[in-house]
Amino acid sequence: MKIKKIIIRTFIILTFALLMSCAKNNESSSKSISVYEKIKESGVINIAMEGTWSPWTYHDENDKLVGFDTEIGEEIAKRMGVKANFIEGEWDGLLAGLSSGRYDIMINGVDITPERKQAYDFSIPYAYMKTAIIVSKDNDVIKGFSDLKGKNTANTISSTYAELAESFGANVVGVDDLNQTFELLTQKRIDATLNAEVTFYDYMKSHPDADIKIAALSDDANLVGIPIKKGNDDLVTAINNILTEMQNDGTLKSISEKYFGVDVTKPSQATNANVMNNNIEEELKMKFYIDNEEVEVEWENNDSIKQISEMARGSNVVVNAHRYGGFEQVGELGQSIVSSNVQMTTEPGDIVLYSGNNIVVFFGNNSWSYTKLGKIKNKTKTELNQLLNKANVTFTFTVK
Repeated sequence: MKIKKIIIRTFIILTFALLMSCAKNNESSSKSISVYEKIKESGVINIAMEGTWSPWTYHDENDKLVGFDTEIGEEIAKRMGVKANFIEGEWDGLLAGLSSGRYDIMINGVDITPERKQAYDFSIPYAYMKTAIIVSKDNDVIKGFSDLKGKNTANTISSTYAELAESFGANVVGVDDLNQTFELLTQKRIDATLNAEVTFYDYMKSHPDADIKIAALSDDANLVGIPIKKGNDDLVTAINNILTEMQNDGTLKSISEKYFGVDVTKPSQATNANVMNNNIEEELKMKFYIDNEEVEVEWENNDSIKQISEMARGSNVVVNAHRYGGFEQVGELGQSIVSSNVQMTTEPGDIVLYSGNNIVVFFGNNSWSYTKLGKIKNKTKTELNQLLNKANVTFTFTVK
């Protein structure tokens, strides 16, 4: 009888221990870590790119993977404190691999478009590119984008260039890489191809006798960013902060000039570009709310505003601010952005960026080093004081 009780007691204890173990395993498995945490933990960031698109990402004469995007990726990994693991593949499979989790990020001259922003989160832009229509030298028929209707073009399927050509009525032939595209063009098996303007000049450097030319350029520059699988806000923030550092310390400019011969990392200096895609007219349409009240703002034309406008284009940028010093409301933007601070004396209604990551709106005066963002136009000093001189307010930037 005594032995039986011992057996029963032992069975109960073992069963309880087993249940506790299962519970702990379930608890630990439910606490899944983020992609960014996995990157930091493993010490490796997996970066997708083609490896066949000079000067963005390609193999040099020693078969080493080099290029503008390659060095951007290496620098991001370095500043993140991890190693860059580049995984090469054809364009069509790169975004799919990002969605499936095979890659952590993709750095491959990816244009930021409304359609892609529905499927992926994007970093802030790190390059601005005009689109060129490239044709044979003796082609005098195609002089603009409207002339593409009914013509045969070639690009990787699902690329921005293929979609743009199709939108103008072109018949797009799918290819695997840039070399195949130019091969079809020089053999006159297609009428034209669309690509970044700087890609044409890079091709001509290594093929000076190529019988091709630029027929037309887009009016605006495309925004180039890093797509990231949705739901990884900490990774997006980390990459944005690194890109902002690289912009501010001149690293982006240096890498750009090395591969393109010009600085394409700022909208004002993109090749032949006066404005970015969704240009300053759209930035002027950016609306600003204090709590739930819209206020009219005259925005500055600088890189900080362009960056905030791009952030607000995907979803509203909301800043929770608090009163400080009896003359301003200040709140964190949530990430660092490009700044160009100068010493200034502010006035009521001034909107500024402080330390690269704080939005400040004044209802009084102050002298300090800021980046000017804009000025509220439709409020008197008294009205601003009533609107802002309280414990907390909420700022909202939105682009419709």
